[in-house]
Amino acid sequence: MAHPLVREYINESVGGGQGMWPLDWFQKAYPGRRFWNAMSIGCGTGALERDLLQRNLVDRIDACDASVQSLKIARETAATEALAERVHYFEADFNVLDLPT
Repeated sequence: MAHPLVREYINESVGGGQGMWPLDWFQKAYPGRRFWNAMSIGCGTGALERDLLQRNLVDRIDACDASVQSLKIARETAATEALAERVHYFEADFNVLDLPT
């Protein structure tokens, strides 16, 4: 999602053609909406999850990725931003995902 053309496509698709970052669009469309839990599949280095937590859109997130290196970066970055207790990162194969209950 980091490539500018991919980001533009996502922003246009999710942002209702307004070219907004999806979380900006969501907060505008649903002001005050908040969730207890979220699940992120393919979290990479965790930028989206940290943004959700910093905006207080969700209390806690379970996030998985197939890349151990990406998860290491996600955990380290969440810790430096004081978000580590609110996000649980775990390695998973997306084709046979066994989700926690």
